[in-house]
Amino acid sequence: MSQQYIFNRKYLSEQIQTLDINDIPDFEEKWEIIKKWNYSLTHSNLAKTKEETIQGDFLNKIFTTVLGYKDRIGRHLWNIQSEQKTTMDGTKADGGLGFFTETIQDVRVVIELKDARTDLDKKQKRENNQTPVEQAFSYQYKMKNCKWVIVSNFKEIRLYHSQTMTEYELFLMEDLATDLDSFKKFYYLLNINFLIDRDGIAKIDELYIRNEVEEEKISEKFYADYKNVRKQLYSHLTEHNKDIDEIILFEKTQKTLDRFIFVCFCEDSRLLPENVFRQVIQAAKANFGLSETRIWDQLKALFWSIDKGNPPMDINRFNGGLFKEDSVLDNLIIKDDIFPLFERITEYDFHSELDVNLLGHIFEQSISDIEEFKKEIRGEEFDKNKSKRKRNGVFYTPPFVTRFIVERTIGEWLDKKRQELGEENLPVLTDDDFVEYQKKKSSKRIKRKTKVEDHIEFYTKVQQIVRDIKILDPACGSGAFLNAAFDFLYQKGTEINNHLAELEGGQISLFDLDKHILKHNLYGVDINKESVEITKLSLWLKTANKRDPLTSLDENILCGNSVVADPNFDSNPFYWNESFPEVFNAGGFDIVIGNPPYVRQEWIVSIKPHLRKKYKTFHGRADLYVYFFEKAFEVLKPGGKMGYICSSKYTTTTYGHPLRSFLLKESRLRYFMDFDDLDVFKNIVAYPSIIILDKEKDVSEQEIQYCYFEELDQALGAYFERKKRPFYQSKMRDDVWNFLEDNIGALNQKMLTTYDTLEKVLGKPKAGIKTAKNPAYILSKEQARKFIKQDPKNEEIIKPYLNGKDVKPYYSFSKFSIIFPYKENLEKQELELVNIEDYPVVKAYLEQFRPDLEARAIIKDGLANGSKVWYEYQQINKAFSFEKTYITYPDIANRSSFALTKGNVLDMTLFWIETPDPYRELAILNSSIFNFLFNLISTDARGGYKRFKTVFMTKIPYVNATGDNEIAQLVKLSMHISNNVTHFENKVVFFLVKRFGLKTVNQKVEEWYITPIEELLAEFKKQKVKLSQIDEFNLFEFIETKKVELERLMTEWDSISKKIDEKVTHLYGITAEEKQMILNNL
Repeated sequence: MSQQYIFNRKYLSEQIQTLDINDIPDFEEKWEIIKKWNYSLTHSNLAKTKEETIQGDFLNKIFTTVLGYKDRIGRHLWNIQSEQKTTMDGTKADGGLGFFTETIQDVRVVIELKDARTDLDKKQKRENNQTPVEQAFSYQYKMKNCKWVIVSNFKEIRLYHSQTMTEYELFLMEDLATDLDSFKKFYYLLNINFLIDRDGIAKIDELYIRNEVEEEKISEKFYADYKNVRKQLYSHLTEHNKDIDEIILFEKTQKTLDRFIFVCFCEDSRLLPENVFRQVIQAAKANFGLSETRIWDQLKALFWSIDKGNPPMDINRFNGGLFKEDSVLDNLIIKDDIFPLFERITEYDFHSELDVNLLGHIFEQSISDIEEFKKEIRGEEFDKNKSKRKRNGVFYTPPFVTRFIVERTIGEWLDKKRQELGEENLPVLTDDDFVEYQKKKSSKRIKRKTKVEDHIEFYTKVQQIVRDIKILDPACGSGAFLNAAFDFLYQKGTEINNHLAELEGGQISLFDLDKHILKHNLYGVDINKESVEITKLSLWLKTANKRDPLTSLDENILCGNSVVADPNFDSNPFYWNESFPEVFNAGGFDIVIGNPPYVRQEWIVSIKPHLRKKYKTFHGRADLYVYFFEKAFEVLKPGGKMGYICSSKYTTTTYGHPLRSFLLKESRLRYFMDFDDLDVFKNIVAYPSIIILDKEKDVSEQEIQYCYFEELDQALGAYFERKKRPFYQSKMRDDVWNFLEDNIGALNQKMLTTYDTLEKVLGKPKAGIKTAKNPAYILSKEQARKFIKQDPKNEEIIKPYLNGKDVKPYYSFSKFSIIFPYKENLEKQELELVNIEDYPVVKAYLEQFRPDLEARAIIKDGLANGSKVWYEYQQINKAFSFEKTYITYPDIANRSSFALTKGNVLDMTLFWIETPDPYRELAILNSSIFNFLFNLISTDARGGYKRFKTVFMTKIPYVNATGDNEIAQLVKLSMHISNNVTHFENKVVFFLVKRFGLKTVNQKVEEWYITPIEELLAEFKKQKVKLSQIDEFNLFEFIETKKVELERLMTEWDSISKKIDEKVTHLYGITAEEKQMILNNL
């Protein structure tokens, strides 16, 4: 497997071409320094000299003289510093590049140096047993502005971006001294003017960002061409092969394209003869036959050669399954006129433009839009909400996530195995030890075990552990996690092989890593057949070479429903033990990693009976990903590791309770990372989290490392190490998972043990009405007045209406009315449906919506059995009364927003609570302590808003204190002022509308008091309101005057609110210190 680079090869090459060698100051002198350094490495003892002795010379000559970094001598500001201390714990890197003064240590690049004999990927005999690369990264994350890492053993210099240790730009000293292009690349990327910038973004960071943009452009352009070829080829096949089923033709279309992509990749990677596809076209054209399928006949011959091998044509026997004989495909009629389309694909460079990782992203897109493609070719309407991506939960996992999970699961599992083998007890080796070992090898008389043999024995055992590890992705998609696992195992395997070869003096037989990893280490399952085939293809592209056949993956990457093993519930059930006998005969998998499908519970109704029977974590409203947790435990060995990225909703929701309980009992939690509403999956709000755990039951006082991500930093590991904090699993409860700091957790526990829950004190909040067709029922105030004027009786069923946006703390205001086809039966104390015939005006209005109203869920079934009528609501609580005063609150708000309501219809975005003392309760519910307690267990909606779900509300510790008349009086005063504030705000809006003729009142106009005057004027202009300079000045004066008046009202309201808050704080028994902590955490 080839090295993975940071930058796209083609794009980087184009950028380097902009550097003229004559633009490099003192070029000849700089290149001469490189040549001399290389000469010393190859012709003197420099290669054997300890790094401490020469690292100063290296930093001075290479970084100061050649690359231009200013040293400290005679300067107030310098750019290079040796033995750079980290800011977190004072550990020292060998050097740093950045901006330094006597008081400023702004490190942008960390440098770690080793002697020329050190393998940069080999574990060192140090306290933490890291490789030099790992050691360098351990410094990087402790330096706030450090995005780049340089690691060198003087013979090679590597440049890493902080987000990953698996990609780097490599500079060999020998190449730098002999090859001008290599030197240009080295100077271009690492010179002072490119690698760091004090005030703006460094040019290398711009290059890094542009590189990603360019890759995305290439990806989008390529996929558009790829998708077009697929569509046209399918149409061609259906036209000329009418006797074959369309689904089969679609599968053959995809298979032909998979083969073609493989051919293109191998052409550009020199694994097949250059331009082999064009040779096929030319050979077909040179054929004098009259057949219209000459190209297809030649292409089949190429496919046969790739499968079986064709030495005269310099074609390796790839085999592996992709090119094996397929009689259906071989007998298809594919005419010559379709193949010019394929030539557009061959124009891409699959070596420098479209690397394997980029193709993986493209393949994921392919899975996502297959259903759309099928709809398009049949001329059917396409509904994105019902696409395969949605229904099967396919989301592309970005590389920085897969790398992190792989490193924290596979990496830490291997580290533990090494510890168990006694790595820390290995003796330190000297040159004398190697001499002693060689003597023993050449003499049969020496029996004593040497220190080198201790190392060989250890690393041979580690090698066997790596050979035996079993890794599973139970929802493998396009293979993102399996590809990341392959890269990691290949790197570790190479390190071990190289070290054993070094210990044995180069006399060791090394096993074939590529083939072994694919055949014996990696396993995947997916419900989509297309995903399975694309996963195989992505792994083949990564491992194809000119010597060996492709590794068959037919026993490792399989198609089936990972959580269903019953044909009565799924047409493609998956039987784990029968499918992977080699794994389960050895006890199961060591590692389970992945991104379980994001499939809502409504879409898995058909398999719920099976899930109820087979899974301890079952809940009727649980989404599909929940069951992938339990499945992971079922297939893992004891002590195995699981790492998932999935929705975080299971940590707080009711449906997540069985899973939370299961995990706390059955696992040791290691890491939990909360991304909140960050855009981890492009343009998809999934509230993802990463959880990594061990299948262990003894978790007494074990630490969990928790991190809340305030921003999406692709240097995931570095951000995590900076921001993580410990938490103890023993403190976690299965009702809700809170990762609270000790003092906050202590206060929360005090509240929970002192007070009953809100549900016990006030009862369970009730939801507002659900029409399931709001446009049919909701009326403007003007429409409502018109209907009542036409027939006063209509006032009986036209009511003021409130939704979530109409309710603020202590205040609610109805902006619309609603047709409410119910009347209150005072005797029965419940609502009853009216006869709509008694209200002909309203009935006539509703008739225009009747088809849609009859098609609503629940109503449709009810009409069929006679239990429903067409105009009633879909959901309504008939205990609701217009004669009672309720507390109401919105389901989504940025803070506690409770108000009183009477006589209003409450929408489904509102909840209501009935209580005999609404004023006192209103004070508690709007208080900072209630807001604080709610925040501890609730989930966030996007933009800092909270979801005031009943499942959270009912669990809040709630003080039960009655009869405080002073609080009631303060609340009434607060409501009065709040009412004045809202009326004042609305009066200003009404004036603006009438005075200037505004046609719409949007958020900028509605919130005139916080909208900058420039934006308000722009909004007026947008609505074609012409203002003179005097008008603009008068408007500005008017707004500023009204802001002052509003500020006076708000100051008065704030003063009352603080008094209420103090009263509630006293009711809860909160100390001054606890009160400050609450305010600090709101």
